[in-house]
Amino acid sequence: MGSRRHSDPAFREELANSLRIALDRRDLSVAKVAEAVGVSRQAFYQYLNGKTTPRGEVLRKLVPLLDLKLEYSGHVFDKGAFTFVAEAQQPYTQMRLSFDEPLTLRGEKLRVTVVSRKEKTSELVVAVLD
Repeated sequence: MGSRRHSDPAFREELANSLRIALDRRDLSVAKVAEAVGVSRQAFYQYLNGKTTPRGEVLRKLVPLLDLKLEYSGHVFDKGAFTFVAEAQQPYTQMRLSFDEPLTLRGEKLRVTVVSRKEKTSELVVAVLD
């Protein structure tokens, strides 16, 4: 299934508004967008009506397809927020982070900045929940 009920009604409504505006702006049909992201028209109408939100894999397709910019809990999700290893040019580097002493993080964020050979900077933020 490509959707779920998000616990925050404000996020569902923001997503629904963003989707309606994007469809109208681009003069796209629900059927075409639903097919492009791999969900049924009925599921997409649920997103448009704020009843459910797309699962992560569908959202990752919708954001760049419709050039959406969503904000939730202080985080911005736009087309630059989703990159896939499959799209990265090979070779790519996989790194493991290690620390001299164990880190104790509770209710904090660990921020890692990565700079590519082409001087592009990406930042990974990991929230540690209590």
